[in-house]
Amino acid sequence: MVLSKAKKGASVKILSFSNELKHKTIMTGLGILPGDSVYIVAPSFLGSPLTLRLTDGETVALRLSEASFINVEEMQ
Repeated sequence: MVLSKAKKGASVKILSFSNELKHKTIMTGLGILPGDSVYIVAPSFLGSPLTLRLTDGETVALRLSEASFINVEEMQ
């Protein structure tokens, strides 16, 4: 599954970045790293951006176009 398809309230584990993601360094700079878990706070109004809470408590917004290149698995 890709991050852009995750539902509000879900916790997901970042598995990998697709090779098509152009801004991998920006993702790592934001603290979005493979192996980390993120919580989907809310899909945004009209669908973009997606609001995420990272493991360190930081909240970030991410474009759906970028989130569609991040592979995740839903955590129970």
